[in-house]
Amino acid sequence: MKIDNLIIGGGLAGSLMAWTLQKQGKSIIVVDQFNENSSSRVAAGIINPITGRRLTSTWKAFALLPFADQFYKALEKELQQRFYYPRKIIRLFNTPEEEALWENRKAENEPPLFHKITQTPFPEFLNPACGGIELENGGNLDTVTLLNALREKFKNGGFWREGKTQADDFVENKDSISWQDIEAKRVIFCEGYQAHNNPFFSWLPFKPAKGELLHIRLDSQIPDPIFIRGRCFLVSRPDGICASGATYDWNTIDDTPTQAGRLELETNLKKLTSTPFTVEKHLAGIRPATPDAKPFIGKHPQHPRFILFNGFGSKGVQQIPYFAQHLANHLIQGTPLDADIDLKRFIRPITPRIPFKATRIAQEEVAQQIKKGDLVIDATAGNGYDTLWLAEQVGTSGHVLSIDLQASALDSTRTLLEQTQKLERVELCQGNHSHLDQLIPSTWQHNTAAIMFNLGYLPGGDKTVTTKPETTLKALKNSWGLLKAEGILTVVLYTQHPGGRAEAETVLQWAENMNPEEALFKHIQNPLNLEKSPSVVSIIKR
Repeated sequence: MKIDNLIIGGGLAGSLMAWTLQKQGKSIIVVDQFNENSSSRVAAGIINPITGRRLTSTWKAFALLPFADQFYKALEKELQQRFYYPRKIIRLFNTPEEEALWENRKAENEPPLFHKITQTPFPEFLNPACGGIELENGGNLDTVTLLNALREKFKNGGFWREGKTQADDFVENKDSISWQDIEAKRVIFCEGYQAHNNPFFSWLPFKPAKGELLHIRLDSQIPDPIFIRGRCFLVSRPDGICASGATYDWNTIDDTPTQAGRLELETNLKKLTSTPFTVEKHLAGIRPATPDAKPFIGKHPQHPRFILFNGFGSKGVQQIPYFAQHLANHLIQGTPLDADIDLKRFIRPITPRIPFKATRIAQEEVAQQIKKGDLVIDATAGNGYDTLWLAEQVGTSGHVLSIDLQASALDSTRTLLEQTQKLERVELCQGNHSHLDQLIPSTWQHNTAAIMFNLGYLPGGDKTVTTKPETTLKALKNSWGLLKAEGILTVVLYTQHPGGRAEAETVLQWAENMNPEEALFKHIQNPLNLEKSPSVVSIIKR
């Protein structure tokens, strides 16, 4: 059987991608192993124009939300099923500070997605702590009804197969990919959080997040809007059950509901409403989240017939329709992918003129976050090249602290700085970077703009003297506390010396487990040599 697109995964991403391609006249087969606890089926499906604790407009709201609205309405009409519920959102402020923050955010927004609640009273069942806002262009999607309808339609048309795929099952031909009896022009992976186990794309910095929510029955009927306070939402359903959530856990990746999760959910719900409720069901799923809260979309750098469509996290309902069309246009018409979502953002181009050099890439990342007059740290001075570069970036009004355990490294650094007349901008300090918080002046606490690490051994020095996983981890934790908001931490990782791989894995595990609301994490690798080439970890403090 020859087809255009073999789609792996039948959740919201895979199903809507398949639907979009079919509407473009392209043949598809969806392969899926049913899981009632998949994030697509567990999700409350909320569309929300305002996001996060900083109360900012959700990313690309003015493009994504109108597109999703039209998409779901058209899909309802074709499938002759009701699953899309446009409605307003009432968001309560937790504190006077949050209300003040909103006043600042409101002045920054563009088209009016919202209006302040003034004379409209809150519904009686709410527990308003302060004021609130009423948001337009919100809603929710009954994902289970939609997925069941699409699954049935694809099955009836012979476009659906139950089962699970393995990477070894795919055979690359000159112009196609073979799988079982199918020959496809391309394979589109829409596997949700399981993509981090897919060897074709496991090098991307997936950040799966477990989420728990409750299905409850309130003692009294609630109005139509969706209600939100902090991380707690409450949304009614046609069957009389309400969904309330949600938790975020980046450390425990399973779909088992927990007692701690239920306690958190019930505690937050009682802050939102004083109406008694009964828990009907406690659910858990794993969101396929990313460190920059933007999806991973695009072709594998070495195997371009393998495509990724993933990483929508908790925003999938409002993002997937738009980006399914965006990817379809790219595959069919050759239009370029948006750089914000293209997985190439984690790949640096390699040309004869611009080879992949990890230290240069780390400097490029830092250069975007620092300015003249900043306080910056080279936590591993080595031969002094990063120290010199930092001194040049911060200028005569800035200052660099350069640290190394080895006196020979500081001697080399001092010589380089003297030759370039930059020594007056730098303080050289001999010590272990794991004691970084004790080595810096108190005025640098929470005021440091950048901290750079270059791990491994001193080039040209004793190769048996290397950075160690345990001291590096301690140094990173201490460094994070020193950074100011929008400050950056970079780490160049090397894996080819003894202990290097273990150290790299320690750093990556620490970085990947950071709260994405507090840290913007990237792992930049050499696409032509993922296993052996040095790579760069870049983390910006939100």
